[in-house]
Amino acid sequence: IYFGGSAGITGVQTMQSLHDLKKGQLYFDEIRIGNKVIHNSLIPEPVYEKKPLEFNNNSLSFSFRSISYKQAATVYYKYKLVGFDTGWNPIGRDKIISFLSLAPGSYTLIVKEFFPHKESGAAITYSFKINQPFWTTSLFVFLTALVISSLIILSVIIIMRKKLEKQKIKTSLQIALKSERERISQDLHDE
Repeated sequence: IYFGGSAGITGVQTMQSLHDLKKGQLYFDEIRIGNKVIHNSLIPEPVYEKKPLEFNNNSLSFSFRSISYKQAATVYYKYKLVGFDTGWNPIGRDKIISFLSLAPGSYTLIVKEFFPHKESGAAITYSFKINQPFWTTSLFVFLTALVISSLIILSVIIIMRKKLEKQKIKTSLQIALKSERERISQDLHDE
C-alpha cells in the first residue's frame, strides 16, 4: 500500500506489518540492581548498561512490557535464567521477575511470551555477570599463601637466629669458664 502526502510517497508492506503485529514486541521497561534502577524505559529500546556486578550486588529485579495486538488476557509469559534454572518458569500477570542473592557467575535471562495453544511469541534476553568476591580469586589465594609462607619462613629464621645467638653466648661463656679454670689451675701449679 502506498500513501501520498506533502512530504512525498510512503510505501507499507502490509504482509510484513501484519506478521509483526501478530508477533508483538517484548521489552524490559525497568531493571533494578538492589534498589538502584539501571534501566527505565517506556518505549522499546536496548539495555546498554551491562558492566559486571560486584558480588554484593547480586539481587536483581526485571519488569517488562509487551506490545501485542492479540488479546492480552490470553497471553502468558515464562522465563529461564541460563546459568541457574534448568527449565522454564511461569510469570504472574504483574510481569516482574526477581532474583535474590545470586551466586557469582554468568547469567542470561530469557523472557518469552506464549499464546493459547502453545503458540510462541516474542522473546527478550539480558546477559549479566556477577563477579566473585576478591578473597575467592586465585590471585588473592596465591598472595595470601605467599604472605603466610613468608611469615612462617621469617619466623623460623628469627627463631634459628635466636637459638644460634644463645648457643654463641653459651659457647663463649663455656670458653671463658674453661680459660678461667685453666688460668686458676696454672696459678695453683705455679705456686
